[in-house]
Amino acid sequence: MMMLENCFLRCLAVRVAIFSFVTTLMVPSALAQDVPNFQPPDLRQVCVATAVYDAPGGTQIGQLNPGDRVARQSLRFDGDGTLFYGFDYGAAMGVAEAAALPRSCEFALREAGAPRFKAPPNSCHLIVASRRTIGEVNTVAADYPAFAAQISAYSSDNGWYAVSLGLVRSDMAEIVLAAGEGLPEDAYCSDGVRFVAALKPEGLGRFGPGQWRDQDTATQATDAGALLAAWENTADTMSLAQACLLGSSVSCNRYAWELRAASETSAEAAATRLRFDLYGCMLGEEHSCTNALFVPQDDAMDPILAMLPAVERPADGAGLILPDLAATACDRNVVPACHALARPYMAKHDISAEEYMTLLEGTAKACLAGGDCQPFSAAVVEYHPVMGKSWVSDQLGIGRILFPYCTSEKAAPWGCALSVRYLRTFALDEGTDPLAADSAAGMIAEACANDSPEGCAYQSTLSAQFDQASRDAAAQKAQALCAAQEDPAAICADLVHVLASDLPAASGPLHAEYQRLAVLCRDTRATETDNPCTDAFHFYLTSISYQDLAKPLALLEETCSLGGKVTGCAPLGRYHEGKTYTLADGSDFRSVPAPDKAQVAWQIGCDGSFEGIESCSALGRSREVAKDYAAAGDAFGTGCDAAIASGNDPSGICYDAAKNARNVLQDYPNAERYFAAACYRFDEPFACKFLGLMRAQGEGMDINLASARELYQYACFYPTEVLRDEQACMLLGQLVVAEYDALTKDPARQPALDHGDMDEMETLTYASLALQIGCKGGYQGGYQASCSDSRALLDRWSKGAYPTRPATCTTIGNDHVMRAPQTCRVFRFYLTGDMGGHGPGAAATVFVWPDGQRTITLETADALYLNDHPATFDYSHEGWICYQNQSSGRSFCLHSS
Repeated sequence: MMMLENCFLRCLAVRVAIFSFVTTLMVPSALAQDVPNFQPPDLRQVCVATAVYDAPGGTQIGQLNPGDRVARQSLRFDGDGTLFYGFDYGAAMGVAEAAALPRSCEFALREAGAPRFKAPPNSCHLIVASRRTIGEVNTVAADYPAFAAQISAYSSDNGWYAVSLGLVRSDMAEIVLAAGEGLPEDAYCSDGVRFVAALKPEGLGRFGPGQWRDQDTATQATDAGALLAAWENTADTMSLAQACLLGSSVSCNRYAWELRAASETSAEAAATRLRFDLYGCMLGEEHSCTNALFVPQDDAMDPILAMLPAVERPADGAGLILPDLAATACDRNVVPACHALARPYMAKHDISAEEYMTLLEGTAKACLAGGDCQPFSAAVVEYHPVMGKSWVSDQLGIGRILFPYCTSEKAAPWGCALSVRYLRTFALDEGTDPLAADSAAGMIAEACANDSPEGCAYQSTLSAQFDQASRDAAAQKAQALCAAQEDPAAICADLVHVLASDLPAASGPLHAEYQRLAVLCRDTRATETDNPCTDAFHFYLTSISYQDLAKPLALLEETCSLGGKVTGCAPLGRYHEGKTYTLADGSDFRSVPAPDKAQVAWQIGCDGSFEGIESCSALGRSREVAKDYAAAGDAFGTGCDAAIASGNDPSGICYDAAKNARNVLQDYPNAERYFAAACYRFDEPFACKFLGLMRAQGEGMDINLASARELYQYACFYPTEVLRDEQACMLLGQLVVAEYDALTKDPARQPALDHGDMDEMETLTYASLALQIGCKGGYQGGYQASCSDSRALLDRWSKGAYPTRPATCTTIGNDHVMRAPQTCRVFRFYLTGDMGGHGPGAAATVFVWPDGQRTITLETADALYLNDHPATFDYSHEGWICYQNQSSGRSFCLHSS
């Protein structure tokens, strides 16, 4: 039973926080130099002229040119299984081959050019110093003992040495530079494009020159090649390391690989292996990028993230570079990298569309590159609803990708079952080209020949490609294969529903299955979720015959008798009502309406039992259509009483009974009783809203605003978001404001204003939240009264009608001069969308200046706004927290005291 607590607002899940200002000042922001732009996961670069098609395998509609970028919005497959990206192209959707659109064009060119220790895509080197000598480098390194395992030093093409604490994801660079504890003022992030060599690590954060002698590029390459040859001749691994430091990417990869066994037991070896894998990745070796993902790691936090205040650290290590390393290497078709890219999402619940595309892309590329295809198969089966139904061409492509698992050389039931399922869907689609459909059907027949029960079952359904004898033989083989399996395939349990009903092999099993269901109809009762008579009738109609229904209709009439069994009454009434049924081939069949017969069936079925609730519901709605509201009320009431007695209301009949009693019959006692049952017993939020409205307006009872408020609150913030009643939110906001206004006018009644654990300002902020939700929700896009009331509340509060708190405010103009501070009045408010709101998860802070003007700041999970313009934090003015408008450059500042 739903519990509605008596104390005002206590069951609200969202606690409204007032004045959550940051009072701890960050260290002054260091300059960020050469920080690469962060590239989000959906963005792809165009490296060479690339054709754009209207669909995979379709007509060319344009061309992408080198330097263009596209935002991937979908993943597609053509009939050969080639992967495509879908994206907006003008006014239409275009597609292009995924292989031509990597995340980084530049990365593929690194190994061919002069060696540069350039940060991997989407990252940068965190540079804390540039020094002229190696001795000065070691002095700097000694100041960072926590970074000894990962600190690096690089020789730049200008003769200086850069000291790097490690790699930072580029979208975290500004945060690290602004808030990283212990960073010098002149720290910066560099892409490393000028780093021509790495100094030799000598342990404890110290460096030596190694084989670096400031040689020219050609000599450097010659020296690296000689060192690599020395390793090949002597197996001297230190020669490999030295060659790596001079820019030989293959040497970095091989040296790190030599350390793999030691790295399993030694933290020092693991750190060295990771260092050299990252060096190789910087130089363009995609396998080094991949291998870095699998270096054993301890549980210690990355020391760069450890420099940040806890509030600035990204959740789940999101600031680390490993996912981007996987993405970079996966673009180069490295199978382990593709699996690593997909792995975080394989077992994730509530996966988003973007996460699903990353999962599907990683598993598909791994499969297409010759890796294990089972993760791809699982991704298609388990998560495809995230993206909706696939296109027909995708079904053929996926079927073709997985078809090798139907062959004797590579047989795997999980892959073959999915392959032929998609091939059959493609072959049966009305828009499929006949020749392509024949090709898909041929693969299904081949799967059947290789003893796939799914292939044989599906072949039996393809009447356009195979004659009846061939299809019947396939059906018989499917039955035999299922009978012979000790652990039958999943399709075997449903084989009678899959085989084509026009085949001799299927006729006997189909009629036997109907007889089994008919026995259940006669001998068992309907439950909350299932009616055995509905199941029997539907099976006969869709699997045996929809043209001769005498037998299943006689079954329904037999199980719908006055004073006897009523399980068949509801499906019998629906048939006579003129219901539309979907047949096995996807076409529709509508029964001939016979309204009088439908009424008789439902009247018999509505007998006050739990089984009769469905008939009562249908009868009541049919009587409402006929405007016989009293008869509708009798039917709804009978059904609701049965639901109350059983403790289950599967059809929501108590809500229907309550609406009829209140809105039409004005039978308020029964309306309250039915609404209360629907709300308290059956957890129906809309019923709670209406029960609250009755109590607020005193319909057939004394006015009870406290109860109304709790009922509105429950309906507004119902745990399942899609079932929330936005009108209840509007009523809640209106009631809270009205109560506040009424009670605060009479000081003697102040104790009656029960805010729970909220103060007066929080109560009004909460009212603004309810009004905001009411404004944006509703079946017609919102309740305009809620929008108007929200604006009115904001205006009245800004003009001083409600409590505020003082704050010291100022502004900084484009001249970079801070104006004289003033005292502002401050409160928190949930803005509606037309006022710049960003949903119920983000309350704005409203600052009212002495002249009545307003400045509004708002922070979401991933953005900051100043007067609805994108903004950034600026901590460079001591004692002030500033919000800088990104477009105008002007700032609003709040004193941190």
